[in-house]
Amino acid sequence: MLDLQGNRRKLTFKEAIRKHYGIYLLLLPTMIYFIVFAYVPYFGLQIAFKDFKIFQGMLASPWVGFAHFRNFFADYCVTLYLLVLIVLFSDFPYRLYSPFS
Repeated sequence: MLDLQGNRRKLTFKEAIRKHYGIYLLLLPTMIYFIVFAYVPYFGLQIAFKDFKIFQGMLASPWVGFAHFRNFFADYCVTLYLLVLIVLFSDFPYRLYSPFS
């Protein structure tokens, strides 16, 4: 873009969008995809750190921090839980390519 004296000037954000609207239009579905499937799920991760009450909702439920994790790892069966998890998922890469799984 040239100004009145013939010097080049940097496009403002609005001018760049107006000039290259087709590229931004092609970028829009990708941005919507990443917002919906990459950023929105992070909101749901808060439930692990809250004492979730269904009638209070996610935002009004009290924050408890790592209390749920402390309770889980203090359980005497935690090693059994983790062992079962390892056994169940130990053949996971092989199940991806097996037609009989």
